[in-house]
Amino acid sequence: MEQTPQSEANENWNNVADELDVLQRDKNNGHGVSHVKTIIAYLRRGDIKTARIVCWNENDKFHMYSDIKKFVREKLFAGIADHPWKFSEALEAKKNKESKG
Repeated sequence: MEQTPQSEANENWNNVADELDVLQRDKNNGHGVSHVKTIIAYLRRGDIKTARIVCWNENDKFHMYSDIKKFVREKLFAGIADHPWKFSEALEAKKNKESKG
């Protein structure tokens, strides 16, 4: 069966959802991370826009899960300059620069 670009895109997002699920499932004593489960559900539906909106709305909750934040940043916001952690990353870079100089 030949895949269309849309089905390939959905398959890629399903793979991202699977990888994200593995990252979150053992957190919180095996209960997982509720906002990440919501993102996974949207990814599996192919609704990337809403998955990104959830990231924006819940961005403050990612600080406890640096591995998940890094993964989401790399996969859902790759090549996108405006992302939920833009401000905090800029502050961190400024703080690092000031401590070195």
